[in-house]
Amino acid sequence: LSGPTMISLLRKENINVPVLYTTGYADAPGLDNVGHVLIKPYTTKELAARIRELLDTAEASPPLG
Repeated sequence: LSGPTMISLLRKENINVPVLYTTGYADAPGLDNVGHVLIKPYTTKELAARIRELLDTAEASPPLG
């Protein structure tokens, strides 16, 4: 089960969780319009900053449903 497929299934059940995809491929198939993507290699500082950004965005967004 791929990450995008799993998130699609969660969204169909109105489960809204923040998602940060990570990949080693700059042109990863299936990640064109998924939102937050962090391309490897990255530092722990970069990862922490992106997670903080994602959580801040999620807190400001209304829940699904």
